[in-house]
Amino acid sequence: ILENEYRGINDEFSKRLYLDVACIYQYEAYLRDATLAAILGTTISDMYTQTKHATDGVVIFECIDEINNVYAARTRHRTIARIVWERCGDQTQKEEILQMLISVVNLNYRVDAKAFEQLIRNDHLIDSIRTLDGKCKFFEMACKKDPHSPYVKQHYARMLLRADKPELALGQIEQALSQEPAKTSIVLFH
Repeated sequence: ILENEYRGINDEFSKRLYLDVACIYQYEAYLRDATLAAILGTTISDMYTQTKHATDGVVIFECIDEINNVYAARTRHRTIARIVWERCGDQTQKEEILQMLISVVNLNYRVDAKAFEQLIRNDHLIDSIRTLDGKCKFFEMACKKDPHSPYVKQHYARMLLRADKPELALGQIEQALSQEPAKTSIVLFH
């Protein structure tokens, strides 16, 4: 039923919006409308205009900051988001979404920071990127976004270890430990 709902959206732009939102909401993180528009390569107003009817009731925009009039998108339920993400769209498109998400999030916004954290921490999402080169590109962008976080390097190292690259993983951990010893923990030493 959910696959049919996705495929029943006649507009490719609206399908892409739905898939973008599903990617992150399966982990209960929202996407700010400005972040979503940036991923889609359009303005916020054009995004709303173009997708208003096709995603009505499927993608929900909620006000997360009334003072600054900031809205964020989610699906009806996180289980729906997971099913849509896993069964709809092709693998190349999903990899592109992950790369775009990591490159456009703005860590000055709490909602974007939560999305960023969910992206870098989720082994299943990272492992869905088919090539080691693509995974490294993802983490290099994450390291640029949050250069002072030893934990980004920790997750980078975990990915490298899963890819059977222990020397590269150790290099990432050594960089994390040398960044700011006050921020490092027993987990990094382990």
